[in-house]
Amino acid sequence: MSTRELVLEGTRDYLWTAAFAVAALVAAVCLTLLFQYERRLISRRLGVGLLALRLAAVGVLLLALLEPQLRTSYERRQAGRIVVAVDVSQSMETADKALSDAELLRLARALGMIGNAATDAQLDAWLEALEDNRAPGWVAPDEAQDPEKSAALAEARLQSLRDLRRELTTLPRTEIARRLLTGGRPNLLDRLAAIGDVEQFLFAAGISETTVDDLATQIEAPPAAAGVESSDLAQPLSSGGSDAPLTAVVILSDGRDTVHKDVTELVTAAQNAGAPVFPVLIGSEHRPRDIAVVAIDAPATVFLNDHPVAQVSLRTTGFAGQSFDVTLTPEGSGIDAQPITQSVTPQAETAEVRFDLPAESVGRRRYAVSVAPQAGETRDDNNSRTFAFQVVNDRARVLLVDSDARWEFRYLVAALQRDKRVQVDPVLFRQPYLGLLPDTFFPRKLSSATEPETDSGTPFEQYDALLIGDLEPQQLSPNDWENLQRYVREAGGTLVLMAGKRFMPLGYPAGALAGLLPIEQPEVVGSTPADALLPPQDRGFRLQPTPDGETAGILALDGDQEQSRRIWSQLPGHEWGLRGRAKAGSTVWATAVRAGERPDLQAERSAALIVEQHLGAGRVVWIGIDSTWRWRAHIGDLYHHKFWGQLVRSAAEFKAAAHNDIVQFGPDRPQIDAGDSALFRARWSELFLKQHPELKARVELTRVDVANQDGAVVALLTPHKERSHDFETRVPGLGPGEYRARLVVDNAGEQSDDIAAELIVRAKSTPELADLTANRALLQRMAEASGGALLLPDQLDKLPEQLQGKNSTEQIRQSLPLWNHWSVLLLFCALVGTEWLLRKLNGLP
Repeated sequence: MSTRELVLEGTRDYLWTAAFAVAALVAAVCLTLLFQYERRLISRRLGVGLLALRLAAVGVLLLALLEPQLRTSYERRQAGRIVVAVDVSQSMETADKALSDAELLRLARALGMIGNAATDAQLDAWLEALEDNRAPGWVAPDEAQDPEKSAALAEARLQSLRDLRRELTTLPRTEIARRLLTGGRPNLLDRLAAIGDVEQFLFAAGISETTVDDLATQIEAPPAAAGVESSDLAQPLSSGGSDAPLTAVVILSDGRDTVHKDVTELVTAAQNAGAPVFPVLIGSEHRPRDIAVVAIDAPATVFLNDHPVAQVSLRTTGFAGQSFDVTLTPEGSGIDAQPITQSVTPQAETAEVRFDLPAESVGRRRYAVSVAPQAGETRDDNNSRTFAFQVVNDRARVLLVDSDARWEFRYLVAALQRDKRVQVDPVLFRQPYLGLLPDTFFPRKLSSATEPETDSGTPFEQYDALLIGDLEPQQLSPNDWENLQRYVREAGGTLVLMAGKRFMPLGYPAGALAGLLPIEQPEVVGSTPADALLPPQDRGFRLQPTPDGETAGILALDGDQEQSRRIWSQLPGHEWGLRGRAKAGSTVWATAVRAGERPDLQAERSAALIVEQHLGAGRVVWIGIDSTWRWRAHIGDLYHHKFWGQLVRSAAEFKAAAHNDIVQFGPDRPQIDAGDSALFRARWSELFLKQHPELKARVELTRVDVANQDGAVVALLTPHKERSHDFETRVPGLGPGEYRARLVVDNAGEQSDDIAAELIVRAKSTPELADLTANRALLQRMAEASGGALLLPDQLDKLPEQLQGKNSTEQIRQSLPLWNHWSVLLLFCALVGTEWLLRKLNGLP
């Protein structure tokens, strides 16, 4: 609909309108007087003509001063965007073998395998009966009066249902989604394109735009940008596109989301999508029969003749009460052990299996835990998982030094002394002594627990880790602190500084610990008055491991990362601690958080509680609490010893890493998952770097578990920006397997030592395959929050009808100024020129 109107903009101002009226009146009077004067000199006809021309010219001029504009208004319908997104995560590769009869009928009708206008009513009746758990009437009363014919017809239809099941239960969910979009004439995408601009995407953890021509190929082999290892249902809700308004978002998915821990975030994202969301449920809501190796909890490093254990967590959906075998198989060269098999009979949907691991020889050990495919199992690519650990010929030697027998010292000594693979030498400066024994229970001097200093090292060089507690500044001499510096920088040791309420580090002179402490500006963090009303274990703050802390492995309290996070969130809180700003180049392992807090990267570094910093060939670890013993509440040594045991073993492994007198070399983590980047670090001695300023180094990676590989992967090591002694490189894209990393040095003279380290790349196991049930409830919530609707496969055909008329209408208003148009000026000039010409021709001035 179009409308037009003439508007005088100049009349908006009342004063201007009044002035305009006065001017028009004055002009009219003046022209009239001039007409009367000229009547004496010219004929009446000419006088009237001149008066008309003058009045017209003045009228045009005055009209221009009123700023006339011609306004036109009309409506324009704008085609909106329709986003169609297909989930291509790993769970969508599942072929649903547990389809119910109702799901089977809906899927068959959606794919055009059954049903037409004549039989739709009968199909609806069957579906209604099946979804109400009633036996459907496969034959209508008016179809066959003869009982034999009726029975034969019913059997024929049941056989057709069985044939459909055999075919449909082999189709992956992604293939079903593709057929729903591109099947039929015209297909759904063409019908949607008649309504709006269709934008097609493939998504999982990420999102990638595609086209109709590439849809089939990319669904079968999704682009890397999609990230199939996990799924994020929020991706299609924020997909980019043109500036056109969004009409609808159509998501074909099984509803599994492995990114968001809180589904309310997804619901909020759907609510803010700016258009109705129409999820299409792909997959069965019935739990499939499936066995999956979910997690393996095994140590990364063990000592020779130790007794390590691998705790295997299984998900056994649909196999309760049924027995099957779980096998532990050694892999790689140099392992003569035979496979170990245990029979498992789960009583629920989960099961635990414990394997004792051999550690009779030094070296890397790699194993696979597997379950043979079982009858009726939905998929078998999640039935196995590999892990590896290192066997070292040593005991971890630890020196524990404290001023007083505080609770932290007592429980830590007891925990480490019970560990047969740890030798702990405690030193306690102040302790009761009644004179009944030759000496105190623990040494009271540092010199009595350490060996004399030699020319080649420090008195602490024999230790893998030094644990320093709440010492008074005067209890260690300047020479002791100098030896600690040398122990870290030259001997490659691990120094652990533990916070204390009295001295460490706030009681030390400014700058005394600056060279060792990994944090700056330490501040006390503790409980609040409101905490007094809470149970003891909920008071104060808790530790939250950072992503770097989880990667380091020392803070892993369970083989399953999610379970480890839950354990940390449930451990008793701490009512006192010292946190600070992490120094440049340090790594924050844990931060202090209160209930409901979610620190970002900046907050993690400004509130660091457990921090690691590399110094020279070694490292310093800061632990900003003095109450790790609280983790023993109700569970004993389980997590308290696990944390400290892993820290001590890590120190032993760190010191024993591939090295010589000039360099320590190896991967940041001995085991990584496929898809992760491998970080290699070479830490040089200060003297060697001064002698060879032009030093260049590289890493050569070769597979050792396969024969006839193509060649080595070479990566250049570059100096770290903040740690001048460290050269680092990242190697992405390594496939699963065992690798040997060799350090090659140029421009550094003759180097006879061959420095090499080992790296294990494990096949990545993702939460995508942990639960294969379609999540209808989540998709339903997202649809309702956005004003859309959840669609089952056989309802998708009606979507174009629901979107009809959803396109937006834009009101277009156009304004054409007339007062400054060229034709107005031309008219004014014509009138004035004609008037002048007539005057001159008739002898008028």
